Amino acid sequence: MEALQINDLDAFIATLVKQVALEIAKTRPQLPLDVQLWDATQCAEFLHMARRYFTGTIAKQVSFPTPIRVPTKDSRATPVWQATEVIAWARSWKLEVSH
Repeated sequence: MEALQINDLDAFIATLVKQVALEIAKTRPQLPLDVQLWDATQCAEFLHMARRYFTGTIAKQVSFPTPIRVPTKDSRATPVWQATEVIAWARSWKLEVSH
């Protein structure tokens, strides 16, 4: 009987976590893709690779979109990329299948 109660509790917690996540998502509206700026972590996640590989290899490629350098309070420029440009770059690598 005790195992059933633990399973019920686990299900309740999982449901509660999902509901809280949905409520949090509602409070923060998503910007349209064409105005989103992605940092190195977001670019790496989109491209399904490690951040370190992205910053050390991909972001340095001549064909990769030029970053926007956003100044910060300590006056170091933080690179960000236009999401749509990153997506277009990734799509440019699509292999064409010849029949």
